[in-house]
Amino acid sequence: MIKGIKSKTKQPICFTFVKSGTKKEKIKALLLLLIKEINNTGLTVVATVCDQCPANVAAIKDIKEETQKRYANKGWFFEVNGKKVFPLFDTPHLLKGVRNNLLTKNAKFIQNGQEKWAKWEHLKMFLDIDVGDDEIRLVNKLTENHIIKDKIKKMKVKLAAQVFSQRVSSAIRFSASKCKFYYILPRSLLFLHA
Repeated sequence: MIKGIKSKTKQPICFTFVKSGTKKEKIKALLLLLIKEINNTGLTVVATVCDQCPANVAAIKDIKEETQKRYANKGWFFEVNGKKVFPLFDTPHLLKGVRNNLLTKNAKFIQNGQEKWAKWEHLKMFLDIDVGDDEIRLVNKLTENHIIKDKIKKMKVKLAAQVFSQRVSSAIRFSASKCKFYYILPRSLLFLHA
């Protein structure tokens, strides 16, 4: 599908029927052909958007490497007929990817010069203390289906988006801050920002 950047124009341009997953070579060839043909119409392709399936990532990587070899360029783009095209990944799939990685790995980051860690365990701790009737919970939409590894529906973007929402972040920060002279959650969780 092609979509305008400054307009709401959308136009499907290609459908393929496959028995199983499409190989990276076919994706690469089709992508290059489509970009050339679209550019020949007078439109200019400036970006591509795809999910992070291995074949898509490999096809984009191959095209970028070919561009880099031609120009000794290390940029985040590839070229088709001398025009730069920037590969992007769609946000919902990135959210799921971050969530799925955080399930098995901790994320280290630096905040105000101090090393800190984000852990899936923090979300479990919060779910354990945010109990009661839905109307009195801080985050009543957050359930075990969002947090408990065996219960998570990994293909549901909505669940990943709710886990990383501003409301969940604020509720965890509130629970980690001083509240009635005791801490509900460890103060190390105060790094979360809305």
